[in-house]
Amino acid sequence: LEVAVPPAVVARVAMPTQGTYGTDGRAFVLLSSFFVRPADDAELRFIVGRQVGHLAASQVTGRSLYALVVDQNGVRKLARRAVGPTLEFVLAPLSMGLKVALSRWHRLAELTADRAGLLVVDDLESARRALLRCALGTTPDVSADDYLHQNRASRDGGPGKWAELLSDRPWLHKRLQALSLWSRSEAFARLGGTPAEGTLLDDEELARRVQALISVGA
Repeated sequence: LEVAVPPAVVARVAMPTQGTYGTDGRAFVLLSSFFVRPADDAELRFIVGRQVGHLAASQVTGRSLYALVVDQNGVRKLARRAVGPTLEFVLAPLSMGLKVALSRWHRLAELTADRAGLLVVDDLESARRALLRCALGTTPDVSADDYLHQNRASRDGGPGKWAELLSDRPWLHKRLQALSLWSRSEAFARLGGTPAEGTLLDDEELARRVQALISVGA
């Protein structure tokens, strides 16, 4: 990724809390001991690679602002402290609008990090297994292909569109599929990855397929 690896801290935190925090100029990686202990070397390379990928893509400052504004309701808290609950009520629609806009940016940033992680580990199955482990919170007892098959067979198809619109990450099945598309692209090969066999997707086709995949409700 051609970027200096920042300091890393391993702590007893929930796996979704893993991330790169701080700013683009001064950052650190937080890893969960619940993931680190059972993970193999390839899975660790993917997770560390995707976290450093946020730094390589200059996304750390933006993610920190997202955590402040969205996760901590920063706009509404500031209004409540500065003026009172009346202004907080008035700003509620603005806060929701910011959350929708920033959540979309955050979902795209997560896909960028997944791509960086795959470049580092250069092993699609290890990368997809690591995503499953992080999402399920345990050693996955299904393969990524089996998980995708079960997801397609499900009547519900996952949470509703509104939940997806406000989510800070694409649904897991979309991340798994997007990672597979990335592994079959000219861009992945151009950046040093070992692509899957067969005809590679050019940049335009890759962008088109990923956009169609991650559309809310797709």
